[in-house]
Amino acid sequence: MVKLAKKLAEFSICYEKLHTIYLKKIGLPDDFKKIKSDPFLAILYFTVFVHERQGSNPDFQRFHRTAIRKSLNGSDFSTKLLNDKYFPDRVWGKFKELTNNKPNEKITKGPVRDIVEEMQKASEPNIIELLGGMTIEKAHEFLLGIKGIGDKLSAFILRDLQNFFKLWKVLNDDLYRLQPVDRWVRRFSELCWPSESWTDEHNQNAKIIVKCCMKYEVDPICFNQGAWFVGSHYTDLYSYHKISEDESIDLLNCVLRFDKDKVIKGIVEYEKKREVIFVV
Repeated sequence: MVKLAKKLAEFSICYEKLHTIYLKKIGLPDDFKKIKSDPFLAILYFTVFVHERQGSNPDFQRFHRTAIRKSLNGSDFSTKLLNDKYFPDRVWGKFKELTNNKPNEKITKGPVRDIVEEMQKASEPNIIELLGGMTIEKAHEFLLGIKGIGDKLSAFILRDLQNFFKLWKVLNDDLYRLQPVDRWVRRFSELCWPSESWTDEHNQNAKIIVKCCMKYEVDPICFNQGAWFVGSHYTDLYSYHKISEDESIDLLNCVLRFDKDKVIKGIVEYEKKREVIFVV
């Protein structure tokens, strides 16, 4: 259903708007050039992504950023990272304190501690510059080398780094590396292209989505962001469009009735009132 795929891709702009709102909410600027050029802001931005996995404590992002700040104790981030070999352990220790020593080390120690150690080894205090200096394939492999980061989380990180910072010249063969497939992206993809051979393997599904998007001239990144946005906020969206609960059961026809411009207007209005109804 190409019409649905193109409709979902339209909502990537809503995802982008929410992303900038969320950055301001956590104290980061909505100026992506400023984030990219500042190693401290870059690592705080990185924390937005690395705990976005099913079952992860929603407070871990906040704990992670606080652990970094406490570990610096007023020092410059770049100087501390490059000259203090105990800095990774200190960040991990502060993080454990904030989580009452109950984090699942298998999925949190890598993104919290080991990533800092890898930055030290590379003598690069800016995580965005570090990843951007690699090919997208090498950046993907680097992230997968961090325990706790799998294909979906890596794709999520790389997708938004590419979308907001334009770090790479992406070849078609690499587009699947920017395609995190969560339950909503998978559900909408199956609805758009029901004849495809969907599997339980993340990268295989990501490749199918990219292939279908390219065939019908739909931007794969826009489709992915839009599908996530619409799926994650589906209840809010059909209510906002005054679509009844009974009608909302028909996912296809319901989404086709959504108006991207109306949603953007609503987001802007609620942002001004500091009453944003859509939560990232």
